[in-house]
Parts: sequence; C-alpha cells; structure tokens
Amino acid sequence: MRAFAAWPRQDNEVATGVMRANSIALLVGRLITAATTFAVAVMAARSLGEEFGRVAAIVAAGFVLSTLLAFGSDTLIVRATARDPHGTGTDVAGPVLAMQLGISAILAAAAGVGYAVGAVTAGVAIQAFVLLPQAVVFVAAAVLRGRDDMGRLVVATAVGGVAAVVGTAVLLNDASEVWAPIAGLAIGHVITAALMGFWARLRLRLPASIHEVRALFTVTSAFAVMVAATTVSTHIAVVILGGFGVLGAAGFAAATRFVDAARLFPAATYSAAFPSMADRIHRRPTAFDRSRRLLYIAGAATIILIAAAEPLSTAVFGDLDRGPELLRILALGVVPIVLRQRLSFELIAAGQESHVARAAAGTALFMVVGSLLTVSAGASGNGAQSDGTVVTIVAWLHTVATMLNVLVLDRFNRRPASAMAMSRERANR
Repeated sequence: MRAFAAWPRQDNEVATGVMRANSIALLVGRLITAATTFAVAVMAARSLGEEFGRVAAIVAAGFVLSTLLAFGSDTLIVRATARDPHGTGTDVAGPVLAMQLGISAILAAAAGVGYAVGAVTAGVAIQAFVLLPQAVVFVAAAVLRGRDDMGRLVVATAVGGVAAVVGTAVLLNDASEVWAPIAGLAIGHVITAALMGFWARLRLRLPASIHEVRALFTVTSAFAVMVAATTVSTHIAVVILGGFGVLGAAGFAAATRFVDAARLFPAATYSAAFPSMADRIHRRPTAFDRSRRLLYIAGAATIILIAAAEPLSTAVFGDLDRGPELLRILALGVVPIVLRQRLSFELIAAGQESHVARAAAGTALFMVVGSLLTVSAGASGNGAQSDGTVVTIVAWLHTVATMLNVLVLDRFNRRPASAMAMSRERANR
C-alpha cells in the first residue's frame, strides 16, 4: 500500500523537476537572445554612430510586425503539441505556420519590389525577408516547448546567436552601412529557423476553411491583444524616433538596450517560472511574495544605471547624443517594468487576462499618440527637434506610460477580488 501511495507523490516530484528544468532552459534561451541583440547593438552603434537609430527603428518595427502576425498563437500550439508530443504538429502548428509564412512572403515580396524601384532601403527589404524565418522560429519553438525538448531549443538559439554576432562583425568590417547589422541578425534567424524547423518536424497545412481561421483567432484573441499591445508600447518610441530621424534617436535606442539588460533577469525569471507560480497562487495567495527579491535586483540595477550613466553609455555604445541623459530617464522604468510583469502574471493566473490586455492597449495608445504628437510638434519649426527636446520628452512619456500601466494593473488586482476568488475556487475544483 505504501508503494501505491507513493506513486502520486513521485509523479508530482518528477513533474515538478521537469517543469523546473524547462523553466531554466527557457530562461537560458532568453538570456542568449538578449545577449545576441545587445552585442549586435553595441557593434552597430560604435560603427554607425547616430545612424544606429535607424537600425534600431527597422529592427524594432520588424519585431512588432512579427509579433502581430503571430497573433498570440504560441500558447495554443504548446498545448496542442503537449497533448500529442509524438505527432507531426500539423493540427495547429501547420495552419498557423502556413498563414504566417503566406503573409510574410507577401510583405517580403512587396519590400523587394520597393527596394528595386528605390522606394525602400536595403535595411527595410532585409528586415521584411526576416519575417519568414521568424515565423518558422516562432512556431517551431512552440512545438519544441510542447514536447519538452528545451535542450534543442537552447542549442538552436545559441548557434543562431553566435552566427548573428559573427555575421554582423564581418559585414560591418566590410561596409559600415545601416543594412549590415540587420543582415547579420538575418543570418542568425535563418540558421535558428533551419535547426528548429528540422528538429520540430514542421509540416505546412493550409486551413481547411474560414471557420478554422476564425476559431483560431477567437481562442487566441485575448492573449494576442495583450502581447501585441505590450510589444507596441515597448518598441514604438524607438520606431518613431528612428523612423523620423529625430536627433538623439540613437542615444534613445542605446538607453533602451541598457534598460532591457537591467530588467532581463527578473522579467525572464517571472516568465520562466510562471507555470509553477500559477499553480501555487490558487493554493496560496502569497505565492508571489518570494519574487520580491527580483524587484530588489531591479531596484539595484536602476541605481547603478543612474549613477554610472555617463561612463556606461560612453564606454559601451560610444559618444551618442544625449545618451547618458536618456539612460537616466529610462532607468526609472526598470522597477515598474518588472512590477508590471509580476502584476500581469497574477491577473493571468486568476483568469483575468482581459484586464491585462485592456491595460496594455491603453498604454500602447498613449505611447503612439504621445510620441507622434511630440515628434510632430518638434518638426513644426519651433526648434525642439534640433536641440534634442523631442527625444527627452518621448523618454519621459515612455517612463510615465510604464508607471501608469502598473497603477492600472494594481487597481485591477485589487478591485476584482471576488472574481479572482471565484477563479481560484473553480481551479481547485
């Protein structure tokens, strides 16, 4: 009898161990991706100077577009694959991949034609092409996660990251042009897509009918809005400043790299540990209390960035216009960014992801409208753009928007206490 009684406990211990290992692997993969992006940004900034703002704008626009095309379907793919880990993944992954590749191919072809007639730059054309391997990486990574094959996911990410860094270094050495770092990142994406696609055994399958497409969008709509709005609010300032050639855009982009690095470990830890935290929060409302130390880490990083902004910015990215000043402003958002993720996970775990989506959509709208109005005012001839005031105002908008988002999420967390309690009761049943 003792042996039989021990089975559930042993199964739980094994499941917990697998979840912990997968979370660590996911964390390592995100650290590798962030390190790759940071290294490429450093090389591009030191080689191109103020032109780095255009590079950052193009890459950020591509990332936003790729996220919009994904439409939050990765969770659906992970769940479907987990139910049939030895299957081919065509039931869900196939149609999703077919739709993403189809739209990406149209955009890439349009950008290619635009480059041929001189309507778009080489960097934009290359970034449009990158949408294709990014679609493969997105779907293949979800399939590998569903199969608990995190080792191959990390290996593919690491190999692609090394290829991107080496490719960028070689291309910038031959030609200090805006397209060079974008092409270097493209090399990494292609290699990562090839490895992940092969290991995931992806197969294309066109949607059987419009009803299948509609069902997919219906299931993923809440998460899609949440992810898309968060991505837009995070990257839109870089896109607008670099796209309009605002003075200080390169310094702003460099400052965001520091902020991303500072909040990376706490944010990635929240994300990687979310499955176990979501399970515990139903049984113990204070399950997130242990994660406060991550906020302390973010606070320490904020102090370091503000105190050492001048030497850090100059030593790493070179002498970019208003770089240290912008770093000090954006550093104030590190703790709110990490706190935002914590509050978002609490709401999602309680079945309140619609609140997260609404808060993110409001923040995105605030950033888009605020940034465009600020840039338009600077271009109206009042001299704001020439003396760098525009980029400073946008930096403050970015920081304030993050803080406002945290306040809204905290209010949602406090207000629907009864609804969250009902969600916990349903989960316990």
